[in-house]
Amino acid sequence: MKRKEVLVCDDDVLVQKMLKIILERDGFLVIQAFDGGASQLALKRQRFDAVIMDLHMPFVSGMELIGFMRQKLALKEPVIVLSALNDVHLREQAIEQGANHFLQKPVNPDVLIELLRQLTLGSSGISEND
Repeated sequence: MKRKEVLVCDDDVLVQKMLKIILERDGFLVIQAFDGGASQLALKRQRFDAVIMDLHMPFVSGMELIGFMRQKLALKEPVIVLSALNDVHLREQAIEQGANHFLQKPVNPDVLIELLRQLTLGSSGISEND
């Protein structure tokens, strides 16, 4: 059975490691992109069941990446934004651009997993714990 694939876009290596451990432990297949440019390439090449991204990345910001996904590629994959900034304006802007959810770092792993499960229920992949 195919596992649900999640693209994680974040330039922070420690955040990437933590998310990979959390998500893979729950049965998701994690594909990592360490900057906005690499994220764009991954999104052009492959479909994902969900995308988790930081807003502040080199080359292409998370906000630009959401716009790229929604307008240029017309992708409908669920997007979860993770940000260390607790800024209501940024949260609203991300949602307006097309993000499904905005979570503040450090993220509660249980909250993230539950949200990801809900957002990927109807997608083609399945997590091993479904």
